[in-house]
Amino acid sequence: MVDKEDLLKQAEEIHSGLKRLSLKNRKVVMPHHKEFELIEELEELSIDLIEKLKK
Repeated sequence: MVDKEDLLKQAEEIHSGLKRLSLKNRKVVMPHHKEFELIEELEELSIDLIEKLKK
């Protein structure tokens, strides 16, 4: 069975990444390639989280 703390940690990582992408929380412009890397990372985290929740 999947540990609740593990699921919470993944959800917090996704939240943190989304905050980094948010315009209202950003003081400087993030380079496009960094944005794309972060989006790919968040997609992987969310897919993994969804798979764990399905179990």
